[in-house]
Amino acid sequence: MKSNDQHGCLWVVATPIGNLGDIGARAVETLQTVDGIICESTQHSKRLLSHCGITTKLIGKITDHQTTEDVTKLLSGLLDGKSYAYVSDAGTPLISDPGQSVVTYAHENNIPVKVVPGPSAVTAALSMSGFRATPFNFYGFFPEKGRIQQALLETIHIGEHVQVFFESPHRIEATVTWLAKNLPAERRVCVTRELTKIYEQVWIGQAIDLGSIWEICRAKGEFTIVIDKAESGEKQEKSTQIKLLEKIISNMAEDGFSSKQVFAALKDTGYLTKNKIYSHFLDNQQK
Repeated sequence: MKSNDQHGCLWVVATPIGNLGDIGARAVETLQTVDGIICESTQHSKRLLSHCGITTKLIGKITDHQTTEDVTKLLSGLLDGKSYAYVSDAGTPLISDPGQSVVTYAHENNIPVKVVPGPSAVTAALSMSGFRATPFNFYGFFPEKGRIQQALLETIHIGEHVQVFFESPHRIEATVTWLAKNLPAERRVCVTRELTKIYEQVWIGQAIDLGSIWEICRAKGEFTIVIDKAESGEKQEKSTQIKLLEKIISNMAEDGFSSKQVFAALKDTGYLTKNKIYSHFLDNQQK
């Protein structure tokens, strides 16, 4: 528990993910009474403050590209006893936004950090999906690189956790196409768009039907994707398929196939990553 009467306080304040009416009374009170507000985007924050009639000054914004010196200069008032609030563009701060440096600075300087919890697109999408959400993994934005996607696919196939991702409008079509191709056909998926906003849309179905999503959704706005955990039968199938593939790799290694030939033959199965295929191939070569 941190306490220093000579220093101020940093408030981490959650704001609406879309509908401005979702802001809580305690959040409004906090933003009204602090000495200054640090934000992710002045444009977004000005709109919220105007809606709530809050006149507290925006003293600066935080980005991913600021130096330690920039952050220190921005937050130096905390050392003089001032209280600041940090808000992200939408939802709960530090969930896929650059606010970590703000909170880290406060902790390192023995400044109390207090939180005003509130909306989050992650928990909102989990609630709407109807999936049994404990446990779940949140990965931020869906990876763009194929190597990382394949490693993630193995985790999804194991299926012990519900998986949650954000996705941007310019990437959503490619991501949905990839999921439709690589997920087990019967795996349940929930795709939400523009949660709590005027054009909110939700699609829930099986991976095999993901191609039909554009019949009710537009590839515009912010998306949250929820992938359900595997059913017990699916897990058993996964285990069986891996054992079969490992046997095929062993046989190909014994028959003189090269590692490249083995990978080319098995890369699209979706059950083993490139590293796992090569590793098993090398293990069998050394026998």
